[in-house]
Amino acid sequence: MDANAGTRESAFDHEKLAATLSKVTGTNYSTEKLPFDSIEFADDAKGIRFKLGDTEWSCNLNSYECIQIAASDPAKKE
Repeated sequence: MDANAGTRESAFDHEKLAATLSKVTGTNYSTEKLPFDSIEFADDAKGIRFKLGDTEWSCNLNSYECIQIAASDPAKKE
């Protein structure tokens, strides 16, 4: 969002992200309903991180390559 210019644009390409996540997870995700509620920008806003179920993901916003970075282990919960 640019308050001075009064313009707004998406933080990332939802279509590319939905396509990549669908491919790497084997689950079909829609551009209108991505599978997370919040994101965290990473790598000087060149990437995003989010949680999908119990797994954390990192996606590069230049290549739209997404990788798993961590998974919760339910057995380790205290």
